Parts: sequence; C-alpha cells; structure tokens
Amino acid sequence: MGSCCLPQCSSQDGGRVQDDGKGRALGLARLVRRSTWTFSLLTLVLLASATPVFAENTPVPGAVGTVSQTNGDGVNVRAKPGTDADKLGTLPEGARVLVIDGPVAAGDGSKWYKVQSDQVSGWIISTYLVRALPAKGDTVAIYGTDGTGLRLRDKPSLSSTVLTIMPEGATARVVGDTVQDGDGNAWAQLSYSGQTGYASAAFLVVKQSQGTVAQVQQAGPTLHAGGNAEVANTDGQGVNVRSGAGYSASIVTVAPEGAVMAVLGGPKTDDQGNAWWQVDYQGVKGWVNGAYLKPTDKQPSQPQAQPAAAANAAQAGASAAPVASSVGQAIVATAMKYLGAPYVWGGTTPAGFDCSGFVYYVVNKVLGGGFPRSIFSQAVSGVYVDPKNLQPGDLVFFQNTYQWGLSHAGIYIGNGKFIHAENESTGVTISDMWDGYWGPRFYTARRVGS
Repeated sequence: MGSCCLPQCSSQDGGRVQDDGKGRALGLARLVRRSTWTFSLLTLVLLASATPVFAENTPVPGAVGTVSQTNGDGVNVRAKPGTDADKLGTLPEGARVLVIDGPVAAGDGSKWYKVQSDQVSGWIISTYLVRALPAKGDTVAIYGTDGTGLRLRDKPSLSSTVLTIMPEGATARVVGDTVQDGDGNAWAQLSYSGQTGYASAAFLVVKQSQGTVAQVQQAGPTLHAGGNAEVANTDGQGVNVRSGAGYSASIVTVAPEGAVMAVLGGPKTDDQGNAWWQVDYQGVKGWVNGAYLKPTDKQPSQPQAQPAAAANAAQAGASAAPVASSVGQAIVATAMKYLGAPYVWGGTTPAGFDCSGFVYYVVNKVLGGGFPRSIFSQAVSGVYVDPKNLQPGDLVFFQNTYQWGLSHAGIYIGNGKFIHAENESTGVTISDMWDGYWGPRFYTARRVGS
C-alpha cells in the first residue's frame, strides 16, 4: 500500500576502538613474522608515522566537523548537493565547521553535508569531512555509546581507574590536549561534574568550538529560553515541531522556513547528541531540533484567522461533531466529483492525479488559485489543525508511505474518512484515516481558506 507524490560498546569506554586496535595489531604482527627483516622495518616505520583515526568518524548534524583528506587543496562549498551546483567558496584543509544537515545524496549517488563557518555556508561532499577531534576549550557531548554511557578514567588507558560514567548525551569541557595510548586510541582530557579525567575521543562529538564555529555561534543573539527563534536551514521545507525532544516523538505540526516562534525551554540533548528546544509556535507547543533554529529579535508569527464555523463552535463550546466551514464544504464537494479518477505520477488534472496533484487541483478550484503544488509547501499552508478537531475539507498528510518522510496527502471528508489519489490500482478513492496502515503514518493536518 502507499502512494507517490512529487515534490558494543559494552566496556563503555571505547571497547570497539580497543577491539579493532588489537585486531589490527595482531594482523600486522603475523605479517611481520612472515616477511623479511627489511620489509618488517619498513612496516614499522610506516606504522610509526601513521595518524590514528576514530572508530567512528562520521560527521554528526548539530556537531562540529573538520575538512580533511584534501591533500592541502581544500574543499569546494556548493549551493546544493552535487558537483554541478554553483560554487559558493572554498574551505581550507583543517577548517572546523558546524554540520547543519546530511548526509544527502546527489543525483550521482555521492553524499553531501550542509555546513556553516564564519566564511561560507553551503554543501560539501562527505569524502572530505570528518567528525572533529576534541581540542582544548571545546564543549563535547557523549555520543554513540548505544545508551550505555562513557567512562571517565584517571589516565588515558583502558586499564586505568574509572572515576565516573557519563551518560549518553551529557556534555563536558575539554581541558587538555587529546593524547594517544599505546594502541593508537585517542583520549580527550575532560572536566565533568567537578571531576577531571580522560575519555575515549571516539565517543565524543564537539558541540561548541573555540575555532571557526565559535565565531559563528557568537555572532548576534543566542538561543535561550525567553527569547525568539526563526526556522532556518530547511531548504524551504520547514521543520517538524514534535511532542518531545527527539526524532521518535510524534509530529504536532510543521513550521515553515522563516517562521518565528517563542523559545520556552532547553536545550535538551537526545540520544544522538542533537540539541532540542521547547517552543511555542502559533499556540502549538512542542520541540524543535536546534540545528534548524536561529536566534532572532523578530516577533513570533501570529496564527491566521480560523474559519468562521470553527470560531462559532468554539464560542458555543459545542461537543458535537464539527461542522465544515463553507470553504471546507466546497473542498469536499469538489473532491468527490473526481472519485474514481485515475492515478498518474505528477498528474494535476482529472485526466490523472497524484496525491499532492489532486489536493492542488481541488483546493485551487475552490480558492481560485494560489495554493502550492509541492507537498512540502502544502503541509505548511493555512493553519495547523489538531487531529481531534478535524473538519470536512481539512487537508491531511502522511509520512513513510512509498518513501521515508512526508510522502502523501489527501482531504478529510468526515467520519474518520479521507479522499485521496492513492495509487495506480485504486486511483482517487476513500480510505479510513485511522486504520492499521494510515493511522500510524499520520503526519499533520492543515486548514485553508476562511
């Protein structure tokens, strides 16, 4: 079912690093014994000059990355993912950047990350970006321990005394230079809850940096409870406002790019190291990933006027089933005319609709134009509707159908049913919104018109 729309870290202190390191060392030892003395010496020289790497060095959105492996040439920053996108500038080897988003696949299959520095903001290919190595003065977060936490030790060694266990998502201050043990494992000297010790750098992400990123973060106002934030860095798609601080929490609404909201609390770090802020967006309270917010002195966006029928029902305290506004009634009546119309990928006419094309056609017929084609724009049009207060004519959206994320749209017709262009087999049909398939995939609802 579904449809298409266009637009072991059991040791808690780097056990995987230790295991991998021993494996590599044993393998090389066997190779040395089987080789001549000259080859063995060459191997040892190469090992001595090699630079140890993290067991986990994949960049993390919301944390700091470093431009690496460019042979000193630096890396191009582009307006969009892909080598054919406009070049915005170049970041030098070793530059520290704030990772905003990614990885995102370009048309050729290459992976790209959106980054920000004091010089330029844009997309760079993943080949030349790694997770930043903690440096003195950085603030780091515990990351990638599968929820078991990370041991803080009195010395940079797996055999040294454990001072405490820092939970997943906790933050600490780097107070010394990163050092390496005899097995090539990197250790960061940290200050955490009044104690100073060493922790495996492989399970740390840099959240605040003394380098380039710090200059970006210090420019202008900062996010804080009691201030305001503007939705940014979403490439025009808007940001999900969730019921809790984490991607597993349900979506309560979608705030469009540029929307301004009041910050109520935070930050709260999830198990992936992402910082979340509690916000109030047009009266809807929830949590937003801080990577998609920027501080602002602008005033919060005001909700659009509710349809007259909804306002009258609210004033009367009506508990009966909601009655559609005149616009909602017209949307339903128009949509029902095309029940049974064929499904065509990209279609926006009665000759064939896809899901967002059907919504686009019907709403524009009623409103006289101006309603967007893109499903992402549709999902932030009008005003948010709590699913408990749906009225006929409200637009309903679903996620994780034929692809991950926002992917399907329809029109609520009442009694828990919605009409939509489902797929090639059914065309425009009516389905139960809360059945075993559609119910768990519900994304958000919006009300348009007045």
